Amino acid sequence: MTAALLKSLGLPVLGRHTLEVQAFDCAGNMGQSAVAFEIVLDGPAGSGVLTVTTTTTTGHDDQGKGDDKDGGDHDQDNNGHAGDSSSGTVTVVLTIPNVPTGSPLDPQSARDVVREHGGPPRSSTRARARARRARLSRPDGTTLTLTFKASDLAVSNSVGTHFELTGRFLSTTGPAFVAFANTSTTGGTGGSGGGDDDHGKGDDKGNGDDQGKGNGDDKGGG
Repeated sequence: MTAALLKSLGLPVLGRHTLEVQAFDCAGNMGQSAVAFEIVLDGPAGSGVLTVTTTTTTGHDDQGKGDDKDGGDHDQDNNGHAGDSSSGTVTVVLTIPNVPTGSPLDPQSARDVVREHGGPPRSSTRARARARRARLSRPDGTTLTLTFKASDLAVSNSVGTHFELTGRFLSTTGPAFVAFANTSTTGGTGGSGGGDDDHGKGDDKGNGDDQGKGNGDDKGGG
C-alpha cells in the first residue's frame, strides 16, 4: 500500500483506512478479512518540519484571568523557579507545505491543524500540554507558531532536550501528524515586577511579558 496507489484510486493518503481482502483456499472456500490502519504525517527530527526553542526566565508565574486571543488554551499557570528550564516558554514552529502528500483530498497546510499536544517524547501525560498560544506565521498558512509554558511540560524542573508534537487536521478525529525536534535554549529575564507572567488578553508590550490588560494586539517584540 503506497501513497501513489491511494492517490490513483482517488483516496486521501492521510487518515484511517480499511483494507478488505478475499481469498480462496485449495478447496474453493472463500475467506474474507479486513484490517484497519491509519497513515500519519511524520516529521522526524532534522526534517525541518519542527523547530523548538526554550527560553528560560527568572521570576515566577502569575495566575491571570484573561484569555489569549491567538487561539491557545489557557489553564492556570504553575509557579516557576529561577534557574531551571521550567521557568520560561517553549516556542514550537510547525512547517507543513501545501498538500504535503500531493493528494488534493488531504490537509492543505498547517492552517488545517485543529488540535495539538506537545512535550517530551514517550513521557507521561502529565508532561504533555496544549499550546497557550497558536498563530499562523505566514500568509500562505504553511507555518504555525505555538507557544507553551515551560512549566506545563517540565519533568523534574526540566523540559528536556527532545520534543514531540502530535495533533490532528480538520477535526478532532481527522488525519493525524507527529513531529520531533531537538530543542535549543536561549536565556532571558523577566520584566517589571520580577518577571511575572500572567495569561491576560495577549498584549505584549515589547519585553516578552503579557500584561493582562490588552486587547489581543502585539505591541512590540513579545
